[in-house]
Order: sequence, then structure tokens, then C-alpha cells
Amino acid sequence: MTVQHVFLLSLLTALASACVSIGVPEDDIEKSDTISWVPPTSPFEEIDNDAVDEAWVNRQNGNLISFRSECGGNDPSLPQIRDSIMLSLDQSELESSSNLEYNGRGALRSRVKGFVDGIPGQLEILVFKKNRCTYMITYNAVSKHFAEDLPVFNRFLNGFKAK
Repeated sequence: MTVQHVFLLSLLTALASACVSIGVPEDDIEKSDTISWVPPTSPFEEIDNDAVDEAWVNRQNGNLISFRSECGGNDPSLPQIRDSIMLSLDQSELESSSNLEYNGRGALRSRVKGFVDGIPGQLEILVFKKNRCTYMITYNAVSKHFAEDLPVFNRFLNGFKAK
């Protein structure tokens, strides 16, 4: 197993525990059924993971694009949501963060670096809320491969629609 695959598997496992619904019974949280998206193109392939709604991996470098929706439950702030995702990295450090409009709502886009099992990685995180739902869209990569698929992630964001 390559370093990239170790990073990917460790990060997906960690993201499962970094959800924003802390203290809310799983039965009270629903996935959104009002979203549409255009999947990332090749070399990304869809993978199954219970931690997120949908995920795609570039098996050539281990980069991952995923999203998670949570409807109902708590109503944390956008920085609180981002910070819960940051907990998936050891020694996480916020590199940049900006507020923007996305899908007709206020959103927070952040870049984070840190480590998973000693492997340096980076996350690009976009979080927003719409119609009682919270959306977390992430791009995860081993640091040395981060720039390679960032344009693919940006295209994914352009095709993601929450109604």
C-alpha cells in the first residue's frame, strides 16, 4: 500500500468522527436529497465510504474529493464546522480562510495543512448551510500532490447544487 493510500484511508476514517452532529442521535440526522453534482472526471473513480455521501479518489496520487450533508440536528457556525473537520488532522494549521457566496448562501472556504499518521497532507474545505442542511465539501491530498487536482475540485464545486 502506498503512502497516498495510507493517507486516504486514515483521513476518511478520521472524517467519520469529525461530523458536525456531535451529541445528536444518528437517527435525527438525514442526508440531503435535494442536491445534484457532476462527478469528477477521470482519473477519479467513485468509492464507497459511510463517512461521506459521495467520494471519488484519484488512485494515481491518492487525492480525494468528497462531500457530506447533514440535515436536522445541531446548527453550528461555519467556523465550527470547519474546525470539526480540521480535527481529522494532527497538528492542523489553518493556511487561509475566506467568506464567499456559494449556492446562494454564505459559505466558508478554507485551506488546512497537517498530518495523518505522520504523512503531511492538505485539505481544501468548503462549508455552507441551506434549507436546514449543512454541506461539507472537501478535497484531501498528500501535500506533494495537492496542486495536481485542485482544478478538478474547483470544477466539482462549480457543478455542485443544493436546492
